[in-house]
Amino acid sequence: MSTAFQIAGCIGSAVFTGIYGARTAATGQADAAFLTVGITLGVLACLGLVAGIGITNQREASTRLMAGAPTEDEQAATDAAETAVPATSLTALMKHDVWTLPATATVGDAMRLLVSRGISGVSIVDDQSVVRGFISDGDIFRALGTHVDAFATPYSFLVRRDDEEFDQTVADVIGRPALSIATRDVITVDAHADLGEVCNLLASKHLKKAPVTNDGHIVGIINRSNINRHLVSAYLDRH
Repeated sequence: MSTAFQIAGCIGSAVFTGIYGARTAATGQADAAFLTVGITLGVLACLGLVAGIGITNQREASTRLMAGAPTEDEQAATDAAETAVPATSLTALMKHDVWTLPATATVGDAMRLLVSRGISGVSIVDDQSVVRGFISDGDIFRALGTHVDAFATPYSFLVRRDDEEFDQTVADVIGRPALSIATRDVITVDAHADLGEVCNLLASKHLKKAPVTNDGHIVGIINRSNINRHLVSAYLDRH
């Protein structure tokens, strides 16, 4: 519709200008009637522009009201209130009792820890609590699926579950060092980072959680669920 109106306006202006030019060229002087029509159209165009701006502003205001959106004064008050709320530090939201695995742990050690603690991933640290890797249940599944064909198809698992060769292959994978299948380039979060930085990092890297470090040493772990609970709680407290 917008494009059609613009094209129609261009055609109308072109027709009027063409007729006016031809009339002037033929008579050698400007026709008073054409000048009157031109001035009248110009005035109507200005009035239409003013009316259009007014209608648009009224329409936006009505839309905001129907959607329950705050007015400019209400938004200003909300922004001021949010500014007055002290920022919550990352260390206040992160999980402090973090489970870790030593660098000497095996895949089997990782599996037992994940199952017993009901977690989906764990950091692998050295003697100085420096993160050297991160192993998740997905890493373990991929390793089993790659080296043990029975895990690739349920049918094969049913057929080979009592096979000694199958048991040995699974045992070999489970006995491997956890670091051999873990993610080595671990994305960590500095304990002094603000929540905005943490949210951007988790979103851009598609992470559910990330280890929190201080001077390279792991001090906790932050989950998206921790941040979500904080944001919802803060919103409900203010409203």
